[in-house]
Order: sequence, then C-alpha cells, then structure tokens
Amino acid sequence: MKDITIACIGPITADTAKSLGFDVHIIANSFTIPGLCEAILDYSR
Repeated sequence: MKDITIACIGPITADTAKSLGFDVHIIANSFTIPGLCEAILDYSR
C-alpha cells in the first residue's frame, strides 16, 4: 500500500492509522466530511 494516499478525518483517526502501520498523508483541519473533502482537494492541487 506504499502507493496509496491515506486521508483521515482527524488526529485521533490519524494516530490509529499510524499505529496500524499506515503512512497518513492528509488530516482534515475541520473534523467533518466536508472538511475531509476540502483537505483531499487541497492535497491534490
């Protein structure tokens, strides 16, 4: 999964993903679905 971009809705989810061995690339600033979408769009620009 090294070529997969991982996005998390917030820092708790990101910490959990990291503890499971995932590299987290995107963490939403606003812990909502719209915030996650915005973070993904910002990352992809």
